[in-house]
Amino acid sequence: MIRAGECFGEIAFLHGVPRTVDVVARAPGVLLLALNESVLRSLLRDDPEIAARVLLNTARGLALKLCQAGCRGNTSKVIELGIFRRRLQSGSQRPR
Repeated sequence: MIRAGECFGEIAFLHGVPRTVDVVARAPGVLLLALNESVLRSLLRDDPEIAARVLLNTARGLALKLCQAGCRGNTSKVIELGIFRRRLQSGSQRPR
């Protein structure tokens, strides 16, 4: 289940291939924002700072998902994941 603020299709977007999943809203009033390459190119031209934030947040979300996938069943990695997640959420870019 995807929650508010989460994204899907990052790998497909970054690789320029079709998504392998679809999302269906279970509640009324759900807002879905779609980003494709032409929108990103326009954003890069018109507002590079916002485009950089979008790409950075996409990369952070993908990194978190990859870490979660690699941490299943390993308690020490789960603890590291919690620290990593807090750093991502706080915007910290350097390990402490």
